[in-house]
Amino acid sequence: MDKKFEEILNQINADILANKDCDLLEEGIIDSLTIMTMVVRLESEYDIEIDPDEIAPENFESVDAIWALVEKYVAEKG
Repeated sequence: MDKKFEEILNQINADILANKDCDLLEEGIIDSLTIMTMVVRLESEYDIEIDPDEIAPENFESVDAIWALVEKYVAEKG
């Protein structure tokens, strides 16, 4: 996970990184609006396009899951 990613999450909601070891959705730290905000920011910052089918709860339940999604698209971009 890189600094840019951490900065984006902190700007969206500082509680995300503070609770990175719990289920962000289950704990109410993020919701669907937060997820969409994240998607827009991550796509813009990393110059990627996340498939709408991948905007699913399992890809946003933890910081590691979100980072894995970003890494996947960055790697595909090459």
